[in-house]
Amino acid sequence: MPKNPTIPRTCQNCGTTFLARDDHVARGGGKFCSKRCSDKGRDFSSRRRPIPRICEECGAAFTVVPKTVKRGGGRYCSNKCKFASKQDRVPRTCLICGAAFEVRPSVVARGSGKCCSRACRWALRHQTASGPTMVTRMCEGCGKSYETTKHCADRGERSFCSNECHYAWKRSYFAETRPSTSRRVGWTRTRRRVWERDQGICHVCGVYVEFGPDYHCGHMVDRIFGGSDDMTNCVVQCRQCNLRKPKKHHTREEYETWRLDR
Repeated sequence: MPKNPTIPRTCQNCGTTFLARDDHVARGGGKFCSKRCSDKGRDFSSRRRPIPRICEECGAAFTVVPKTVKRGGGRYCSNKCKFASKQDRVPRTCLICGAAFEVRPSVVARGSGKCCSRACRWALRHQTASGPTMVTRMCEGCGKSYETTKHCADRGERSFCSNECHYAWKRSYFAETRPSTSRRVGWTRTRRRVWERDQGICHVCGVYVEFGPDYHCGHMVDRIFGGSDDMTNCVVQCRQCNLRKPKKHHTREEYETWRLDR
């Protein structure tokens, strides 16, 4: 079988002369002498060479491949500029510095768009065109009068004159509203004294309990119903009896009824 005829060609990447098959050249090939030159030449070919462009929204310079420009793209440097160009702009004047700027209608609809920059927005919180807007309030902790900005007063912030008053109010509030979950002072010493008083005998089943993980200091009237950690309300109970209580006891009579029925 005769071989396909070859044609001398010049590599478009390195300039080396090589032989290529005529049928390959007829299909548009035979431009590079090797795969290495082919890969390198494709990267710098005219089809993939980046084209400089100017963003239609912000005016920044950027580059895109010709394929993107051919299908109608390459008009914006980022998606942010692309989405911003789809919305009309409303001219506004900054309330602080008086500079003119433009914002989207959606920003104006939600009550924003009053300042041109973040620095002006922070300044607006503390002052207006007529001067500082300070209001006098009464501290909820110590009762003293203090001054705060109108912006914070309208939002319900800064109800205390200092952090010390705030922390003191929080400690007193949780101590009054949640006494059952507050820290129990001296509970370890009470558990030891109750165990020594009852000589380690379970008040329900009469089993001896060592002072350790199996020892539970149970309450006859539970703390959530007003029971205290006093020794008169505490008894020795084993792990099984304390964890198998059918219900919480409101009074000492209910506890004694449950204990005698076991």
